[in-house]
Amino acid sequence: MLLKRESMERDVSIDIAKGICIILVVIGHLLQFDCSGLAKNILFNYIYAFHMPVFMMLSGYVASYGKYDVTFTKLILRRFRQLMVPFLVWMVLTIVYWHTSLVGDITLAMSFLKRPDVGAWFLLSLFFIYLYFLLAKKIAKMLPVRNAMVSELITLVGMLVLMLAIRACLKKSIFSDLCSWFYYLPDKYYVMFTFGYMVAKYKKSVIQNPFLLILSVVIFALSIGRFHFSQSSALLQLTVSIPASILMISLSSSIGLAFNGNVNWLMTFGKYSIVIYLVHLFFVHSLYGGGRVYSKTKYFLFGRSLLNLCNTYLFSMCLDRKDNGGLSFAK
Repeated sequence: MLLKRESMERDVSIDIAKGICIILVVIGHLLQFDCSGLAKNILFNYIYAFHMPVFMMLSGYVASYGKYDVTFTKLILRRFRQLMVPFLVWMVLTIVYWHTSLVGDITLAMSFLKRPDVGAWFLLSLFFIYLYFLLAKKIAKMLPVRNAMVSELITLVGMLVLMLAIRACLKKSIFSDLCSWFYYLPDKYYVMFTFGYMVAKYKKSVIQNPFLLILSVVIFALSIGRFHFSQSSALLQLTVSIPASILMISLSSSIGLAFNGNVNWLMTFGKYSIVIYLVHLFFVHSLYGGGRVYSKTKYFLFGRSLLNLCNTYLFSMCLDRKDNGGLSFAK
């Protein structure tokens, strides 16, 4: 059972799930700066095995509540404003933050274009996912298939095939350098987004199926230990992420029920997950002096993690005082 607050028509369970995920993101980035031999760090690998794929699944889940009764062009422009404009604005702010010289600014700007992970890459990734998603929904309405679920599933899978075909063609063309952009739209993120959308729209009750939950625990437990950051295949990460997303939705729903939806601090993290994702990186850099520092004790790491979480929470609380419905992930 998913909880909703009638006054705001927000899915409390999704906010809780996003809150848990963004906390894992913050801890993961602290570990990324703090640990030598990243693939050898168990906690880092565990977090990076599923945290962003689950976020993408939640974005697809939220997309199932969207209204698509306007023109295709208006839908694209809406997503451009919501995702690409913040991506470009954050690129400018980052350049200003790291300003050293005009040459340095130009170099950093080029880095954004060549490697979007220098900035808010997930916004770029979500925008491209939405392009495929919206195109799939448009084509689905034209298919001579009565069952809406089958029609959408056919077109969504078709978009995945198209995505892979475009990538394969680019690799063999003079535009092969553009393939680096496709790293930020890997099939695993599109699959997770589609999975979240289809489950939320057509089979939401299956998330709470006891057999599925037990199966998810078993698959997650057996596969998580095999994952190694930057070394494991997309298939293995999907094997970890799909059961993780099912368990995350179930866990967040249970937390919401246990506290009757009154988990405001966690929901605040969830509501402003995009803003926290962006802002906490500056806190991380300030804590480490802008470079990699390897701590000597786990207590030092814990202290920094706590400080960073406090900073991001205070920032999100300031936003919450001016609440306009929240900046949800892929609202």
